[in-house]
Amino acid sequence: FTVALLERNHEGLRMGPRHIPLSAAFMNGTVEGDDVWIPMECILGGQERCGFGWHMFVECLAEGRGVSLPAGSIGIARSVACGVGAYARVRKQFRVPIAEFGGIQEAMALSGSDGLIAVAGGDLMNAIVDNHEAPMVVSSIMKQNCTERGRRILERGMDIAAGSAICRGEKNYLGNAYMSVPIGITVEGANIMTRSFQIIGQGLTRCHPHMLELILSLQVPDTASKKEMDEAQQKFIKQLKLVVQHGATNFGRSVVRGVGSTFSTMTRSKKAYKNGDDLLAHHEKQLLRLSANFALTADLCFTLGGKLKFEELLMGRLADALGAIFLGYSTLHHYSRRRGIDGLEAVTEHAMLRLEKEGQDALKEAADNFPGPLGGVASVVMKLGCFPMGGFTRPYRSPNDSLTKEVSKLLTTPSEVRDMFQENLFVTKEGDEKIHQISDLIRALPVCCEADRIAATIRREKRDPTPNEADVIAEADALRDVLIQVDVFEHATKEEASEGYVRPALAGTIDRLSNADRKSFAA
Repeated sequence: FTVALLERNHEGLRMGPRHIPLSAAFMNGTVEGDDVWIPMECILGGQERCGFGWHMFVECLAEGRGVSLPAGSIGIARSVACGVGAYARVRKQFRVPIAEFGGIQEAMALSGSDGLIAVAGGDLMNAIVDNHEAPMVVSSIMKQNCTERGRRILERGMDIAAGSAICRGEKNYLGNAYMSVPIGITVEGANIMTRSFQIIGQGLTRCHPHMLELILSLQVPDTASKKEMDEAQQKFIKQLKLVVQHGATNFGRSVVRGVGSTFSTMTRSKKAYKNGDDLLAHHEKQLLRLSANFALTADLCFTLGGKLKFEELLMGRLADALGAIFLGYSTLHHYSRRRGIDGLEAVTEHAMLRLEKEGQDALKEAADNFPGPLGGVASVVMKLGCFPMGGFTRPYRSPNDSLTKEVSKLLTTPSEVRDMFQENLFVTKEGDEKIHQISDLIRALPVCCEADRIAATIRREKRDPTPNEADVIAEADALRDVLIQVDVFEHATKEEASEGYVRPALAGTIDRLSNADRKSFAA
């Protein structure tokens, strides 16, 4: 097809009725036309680009879905880290900030590391696009992985904010995002299709160093000359040997790296991540191991032939593994660029441990459920290559509790990590009377933290606060009282505000009571 750009009032063109996707400001609707004459100068690229519409569409999609859709998740990550992180310190239960509760700490730490992954992936994807590249597979990974993480971040933020997140009004900074987050996810058949078909379906052949040439050698037409047929045959034999050699090399790398990374992981100190050089070296080694495991698995997938495109469960698991590897490298790239931010090592470690476990678990499930007539053989080869010593060579574990608490504290107290998440986040000017809950929470956080520190000190020293300390505590209490409030309305709708309005449920109750034998509930 061909792409043309027309004015809104172009003759014969009708802007049809609008869709309303979850009440979001998302321009979506129908465009219709009858006998529309399109001048040649309206065609994008001019006459020589007629028929290139699909190429343009795919190229724009490759860039757009990897930038615009993850951007929404990055915005969510920044809002939850700064807004909900501050709220968890401001809000108290049983005279204790809820940020000190283990369940809240777990949710905040997961949101923080997911947020770092989304920010890191977005930075790397933007750099790729700025370099005038349009990577189809990487953009699919970014779309599926980041929008899914954005949804999880928002769900945890809603859980932490609780009642203040479900009451609509100007003070609710999560509700609208929670309602609209599925919009980005539904693009291209939702993340289900992106994960279980597009990522591996597009990438497996294109990314293999020899498979594409092998396939092209088989596509020589029957009408080709004898010389062309001989050349194609020689090319096929050469590429087939290279494919076999590539698989054998991947098997060897997978075994060696698997054993080596297992021992390095098991002997590593829990505090080793505090040294930035050790952090980068260790996790790069783990990603190299997972990359070799994935490459071996990809080679084994060719035993399925054309039936691979129907094995969506397998492709979904491989997409999880590939996504974890790419985002792992993105996270390390982000750390190497932003190194020097106090506390970034802890959040990076938390994110990398989770990504490595995600990749390991995805490959394990793929090995356990490898399909096809040769699935049993492929499963055995994959397990020998990826996990040569069984469970012993599956060393990756979720972050421990002490690391979880450290990451949570970085997000719920003033820190350079919070400042990093606050970059590009809109904050109103101090003194602005307009309600902007995130801005008010951010400004209240240092005061509330100082008040908590003073309260802990005077309890420990068993004394009364000084006048200055009492003022700080009073200011924090006043801020807390304001910031935990939710919006209230005299009437939920304009219809309710009209004179004589009776709610339908009450009107029905009155009718039923008037027709009942018993007119009163009195004894």
